[in-house]
Order: sequence, then C-alpha cells, then structure tokens
Amino acid sequence: MRIFKKKRIALRLLVLSVIGFSLFSCGESPSEEQLKYEEELRQVMDDHDELMKDMSLLNRLIRQVDEKSEGQDTADYNRVKEHLKSAHKAMFDWMHDFNEEFPDINKEKDSVFTGEEYKIRLKKLSRQQEILEKVENDFEQSIGEAEKLLKEN
Repeated sequence: MRIFKKKRIALRLLVLSVIGFSLFSCGESPSEEQLKYEEELRQVMDDHDELMKDMSLLNRLIRQVDEKSEGQDTADYNRVKEHLKSAHKAMFDWMHDFNEEFPDINKEKDSVFTGEEYKIRLKKLSRQQEILEKVENDFEQSIGEAEKLLKEN
C-alpha cells in the first residue's frame, strides 16, 4: 500500500510540474513593440480622459458666453463661442476617427499581434496622438479666451 501511495503522490507531482511548466512556457514575455504600443495606447487614453473632464467646462463656457452676449457687442462673443464649439466638435471628430481606426480597441486587451502588426498599430496610434494634442491645444486656447472675455465683461 505504501508503494501505491508514493507512486500516486509522485504522479500528482509530475502532473502538476508538467502543467506548471506548460503555463510558464506559454506565457511569453511581451515584445518591445507590444510594450511600446501599450504605453502609447495608455498615454492616448489618459489624454482622452483628461480632455473629457474639460468637456463640461467647455459646455458651461459656451452657455456663459451665450448668456453674456445678450445686449453686448457680439463680435468678440461670437468669435469666442465659435472657437469653443470648434474645440468641442474637434473632440468628437477625434473620438469618431479613433473608433474608425481602432474599432476593436475594447476587445484588443485579449489579443496578441505580430511585431509588424504592432508597428503598424503604433504608427496609427502616433497619428491619433498628434491629432489629440491639437485638440488639447484648441481646448486650452478656447477656454483661455472664453475665461478672459467673461472676466473682462
């Protein structure tokens, strides 16, 4: 009976060892391209999230400029309001373009691509980041203009 028990234990250890080895060897470490891509994606999404926080400020400023413009010389108010609306539209255009470029982004976390696919996706992502930086600049300028105009009047 003791020999049978020892063999059973040895067999269990062998099976566990094989399973552990298989899991360890299948879990390849991410490639350099994958790491670069994931970092760039994280940065783009963080920038997007920060801009989304400013969307409510943008909307509030549009309303305030609209309200303040009543009975005023409207040229400055109209220019500032249009700049705010343009920044707002640019954000939605970017989100639409991003979703067109990366329609599977939410499913992607479970995907692994080839090194070449990561390079292609990284280029696309870099272009999206550049556009998003322009949107961010539009946000900053239009918000600054609106706040200055509202303070002065």
